[in-house]
Amino acid sequence: MTTFFSFLKQHKLPPREALSSLLNSPLSWASATLYALGGLTIIFLYWFLVAVNNHFLVPIPARGGVITEGVIGAPQFINPLLASTETDVGLVKLLYSGLVSSTADGSVTPVLATRYDISPNNTVYTFTLRPNLKWSDGKPFTAEDIAFTFEKLKDSNFNRTSADYWQSITVATTPTTVTFTLPSPDTTFLSHATIGILPKHIWAAVPAESFESDVHNLRPVGSGPFAFVSLDTQSEVPTQITLKRNTHYPIRKPYIDELSVIFFANQESLLAGLENGDIDTTLDATPQTAAILAENNNFTIANIPNPKAVLIAHLKKDPMFSNQAMLSLITES
Repeated sequence: MTTFFSFLKQHKLPPREALSSLLNSPLSWASATLYALGGLTIIFLYWFLVAVNNHFLVPIPARGGVITEGVIGAPQFINPLLASTETDVGLVKLLYSGLVSSTADGSVTPVLATRYDISPNNTVYTFTLRPNLKWSDGKPFTAEDIAFTFEKLKDSNFNRTSADYWQSITVATTPTTVTFTLPSPDTTFLSHATIGILPKHIWAAVPAESFESDVHNLRPVGSGPFAFVSLDTQSEVPTQITLKRNTHYPIRKPYIDELSVIFFANQESLLAGLENGDIDTTLDATPQTAAILAENNNFTIANIPNPKAVLIAHLKKDPMFSNQAMLSLITES
């Protein structure tokens, strides 16, 4: 039986000199056929490499860029203990971080902590801190900052919503751990541990009567994925805040370098900001606002779990928003 290798032995390829003379001779049927076969081979190899590349290629988002987002309402307290409006809460999530954070499926993942241990009776929760933590201003982050924050949570002057809950919880710290002892079992405690931590070196010197009026409520120092850069105001009302990637954030850092948030008074002004290209994206648009832009090819409109709002992004200003995967990646908190 003839095999591929025995065929090659019986039908050897022409020597290099024969091929060279054929290619250098006047164009004939044989040389034209050789040229055609060579060209088809090159095309096939190119197509094959592209197909293999596309099959195994995994898109990896590049870091960098600037995003301008529009929201309804100006901030009052960018402070984890005082935040109550949607704008305040949204900015707190960007600028502060807790021991753990909530995930989309309802579980929690460590942030400032590397791990947490729970006693069998669900009354003692011990968090082990990440090493070399820093605030956005470069100052060291310590267990004392955590103890300070949770002591403030016990005071209704600083914590308007859950001071009673924290009153009976004791907090003990070592340089590397924080331990919470609860008076009774509470399987929901981890969700309470997501609250952002305040920097003691900023807030310890602020008296109770000045807590709400302190400048750091609008010019915060935190440990979240973004760091404060500047705040624009008009008649003492915030109009825009600019944030940058926090290089000290201990886990996955944001993909964008800078985020600017413009504050609008209502849907009409938000719509105008979108149409004028003043903002790239918004999560605060109502379905009515989205309907006005639905026929405009310059925008992409995506449904999100929140039924009261939709995500709108300006395609014409930045074509990268046409990629839905990239869009969700940018807006991921």
